[in-house]
Amino acid sequence: LFFVIRAGGGYENIVDTLNTNNPGWDILGRGEAGEGVAALRPGYLVSYWVLVGVAVMGLPQTAVRGMGFKDTRSMHSAMLYGTVIVGILMIGMHWIGAFAFPLLPAEGLASTDQVIPYVVLHNMPGWVAGLFLAAPLAAVMSTVDSLLILASATIIKDIYLNYIRKDTPEQADREDSGKVKGWSFLLTAIIGIVVYLFAMNPPDIIVWINLFALGGLECTYFWPLIGGLYYKKGNAKSCFVSVIVALACFIFFNQNKALSPFGIHEVVWGLLAGGIAYFLVASLNKEEPDEEMLRNCF
Repeated sequence: LFFVIRAGGGYENIVDTLNTNNPGWDILGRGEAGEGVAALRPGYLVSYWVLVGVAVMGLPQTAVRGMGFKDTRSMHSAMLYGTVIVGILMIGMHWIGAFAFPLLPAEGLASTDQVIPYVVLHNMPGWVAGLFLAAPLAAVMSTVDSLLILASATIIKDIYLNYIRKDTPEQADREDSGKVKGWSFLLTAIIGIVVYLFAMNPPDIIVWINLFALGGLECTYFWPLIGGLYYKKGNAKSCFVSVIVALACFIFFNQNKALSPFGIHEVVWGLLAGGIAYFLVASLNKEEPDEEMLRNCF
């Protein structure tokens, strides 16, 4: 942010340039010459508080970290530090994105994904730019290899061994480990190659893939996780129905955005439908909850 403001000639100069060359940039839901932009409608933007805010509790990778704290004091400290750090990152990065406009070439860039790398390479010292670009690349590599391993393990161990071969835990332990490793390695390679081929023709801005995946994961896991933790009548049937209804609703409104009232993001309707399905099915269930489960959880 410091380098962007310095390269742009100061705060006031950047704002004047934006007002001249990109009028309406600072007005919610407005585009150039005051025309409305569908993707910036207030209902769509406000619903992002759900997509990247509240519903993040339903992400498996977030939930696992939330369950892995050492003690209560550590969790409380993480809440404080996490809020400050994420606040700086989110506000700072959006600020940089808005203020970077005057620093871009007149002919523009091929994709908005290139804005931050362009600004970094052209307006920061080499050693700072290297550190700045190395950090997200390292994070990407770490995430990708973890997801590849998770995907192959899910298919081989959780689905194939448990549901197709239906091995018992003892049989699974006796399974030739070398053979399982070979299958996992081959499947990991296949998935990686397929992903690479898709990445050869990326969209204009890759965040749409990211947000679609986040929304789908949230609709799938939010109510089974939250309801399972805090609702005594929650059960497997309510989880299953919630997943199907929420995900179907999410995909429907994603493919038919014009039908969404006020332009609200599809994750809101998916979570709403999934929540209704979860609590409705759970309340109609006549089976008594397991006493041991109630004693342990409540």
